[in-house]
Amino acid sequence: MDAVQNSGWCISSALVIKTFNKYGPSSSCRHDGEGGVWANQVYLLKGYVSIGCYKDTSCRAIPTLEGKDSILDGSYSQRRDPIAKWAVAAMRAGYRMFAVENDGWCASSVIAPMIFAKYGTSTACKHDGEGGPWANHVYCVMR
Repeated sequence: MDAVQNSGWCISSALVIKTFNKYGPSSSCRHDGEGGVWANQVYLLKGYVSIGCYKDTSCRAIPTLEGKDSILDGSYSQRRDPIAKWAVAAMRAGYRMFAVENDGWCASSVIAPMIFAKYGTSTACKHDGEGGPWANHVYCVMR
């Protein structure tokens, strides 16, 4: 479970399933799916599963959605919680797969499941789950 508040602040924790309704429902959420001032838009994701690490090139294996969903705020290299934010963005777009590259750059598309392995596997992903240089850490959204 993840929550988005006030135009893109994204949070999650192991206890969120027990605490998300602590203050009750709110009518302050805007219709953009990004909560409101002191109001969380709550998303129930069954989770996402790591598929593995795959090569990328300047001719991208998976197209980006950077700049197309406001939850993907600021510079990708400075983004907090890029994996959780991208899971929400992919879910909102109706996509079943997403990739994180080089500490937060994100990619997804409706055809990602058919093209993510275009350049083969890679060993360049870091252990933080956020990909690496020219390496996509690919995830599948569980619904």
